Amino acid sequence: MRMKLILLLITLLAIPFGGLYINQQSPIANRVEQILKFVAIYLVQGVSAQQSDFNANSNGYSIYPEDCCEHPVKRYFCAYCLVGGCITRSHPVEKLRNLLDERLFGQDHLKKRLPAMFQHYIAEKKLTSFHIAGDNAVGKTTAVNLMAEALFQGDFTHGLLMLSGSNYIGDESAKVDMYREQIFHAITQQLESCHDSLIVIDDVQYVHSSTLTILQQFLDTSDFVVKRDGKKVRKNKAIIGLVSDFASEGLTKDMSFEQLEAVVLNATRKLWNFDQKLNQLIQFTLPFASLSDVDFEKVLNYKLKGAVKNRFGVEIITSPTALMFMRSNARKKYPNENGRGAEKYVSTVVIPQIGDKLRHSASGTVSIRVDFSDGNLEINAIKVEL
Repeated sequence: MRMKLILLLITLLAIPFGGLYINQQSPIANRVEQILKFVAIYLVQGVSAQQSDFNANSNGYSIYPEDCCEHPVKRYFCAYCLVGGCITRSHPVEKLRNLLDERLFGQDHLKKRLPAMFQHYIAEKKLTSFHIAGDNAVGKTTAVNLMAEALFQGDFTHGLLMLSGSNYIGDESAKVDMYREQIFHAITQQLESCHDSLIVIDDVQYVHSSTLTILQQFLDTSDFVVKRDGKKVRKNKAIIGLVSDFASEGLTKDMSFEQLEAVVLNATRKLWNFDQKLNQLIQFTLPFASLSDVDFEKVLNYKLKGAVKNRFGVEIITSPTALMFMRSNARKKYPNENGRGAEKYVSTVVIPQIGDKLRHSASGTVSIRVDFSDGNLEINAIKVEL
């Protein structure tokens, strides 16, 4: 037991200094720090690598002891509290690029800007802030989830805090005070469990500017935020973002990037009620464009493939003419919903037709082919011949 405590002390001391003899921007330094964290948690919690949800195939691991930080005694000896409760990837920029290529459609300008923001965060090793804004359902929340998936090993939700602005509507003094306290508590609690957290307020357009001023103490250049009980919480390793919705489809249609960025910058100023000091705390502006017809078809195809695979366990091939037909009908049926309209059309129109086809097909179906013929979708089941 004594040897275990000595090893723990050495490990905890090594965490902040382990990278001094290695380039701090190199993946080796990041990996050394992560391994030291893993060893520290292992020593305190007394669990094996197998019990710690280690997955060599995904290059990820995570240990999340229950109530460790809340215990009156254990909190002072808990490596989870001392080093933070989330493990970051060694190559998050490369991971993010791959995820954006696979799952974000119609935002090619952001496939460079988002990785650049990540690169800045890693190089500077300090708090990074951003504002995402754009039309309804064009991939803004998807982008946040992809950032979290790229940043954290294993279950990325441990490192992601997503607050909904719809929970903080109102400008009455009493409500503003209550909302400010709720936001402050949620963010500090997240930072205590994960120093490298990705913290986002979604639908921030619903939140009154007086409520949002609580963010100033998280976005400034200091390393810590002070809780009401005087305890300091480290916040200089986090990424904090705002996501706002124009609540309209096509508002930014056919805009150049410069025009799009100007619209988002103006939306940012409105969020802060034109408070220049708060506005300057946002480092990255990330405008999302409305979906073109081609991009809408890509979203349709992606949603359809995922829905068919999850629901029926088979692959699907969709012809270009069938995609054009579905896009036209989806735009008419759900005219103001962009990508969300594509998802609804797939679930309410296409999936029932595929399900009906499969129920009347012989066993052995391995894939579905969707074509367009005589003004309608033509769905065929492809079988394996034994």
